[in-house]
Amino acid sequence: MPDSARFTAPYVETNKLPFPVLSDIDLGYSLSLGLIFWIGAEIQKLYTQAGVDLEKYHGNQACFLPVAAKFIVGRDGLVKARQVNIEFRERMEPAAIIAALQGLRAR
Repeated sequence: MPDSARFTAPYVETNKLPFPVLSDIDLGYSLSLGLIFWIGAEIQKLYTQAGVDLEKYHGNQACFLPVAAKFIVGRDGLVKARQVNIEFRERMEPAAIIAALQGLRAR
């Protein structure tokens, strides 16, 4: 997540997530994968009007967000399944996630 740990920790606790959530400070990791986009002043203004202060959550004044991406990583550190889509509302199908996880279990 692009948010600082100050914001991700309560998210993990509230949602009782059984896995760690990592903070990608300054989107360094996302940038290394080519998975960021510039939102510009107009879109940033819309976020502000909607009550989302990106500068507060991200801890910087940059106008970048990560591309929505989901990765299933095996214990060997290799990506076994992925979904990358600029349209963040389109999610990886649950059946695809389950199939990838079952494939890992079978190995």
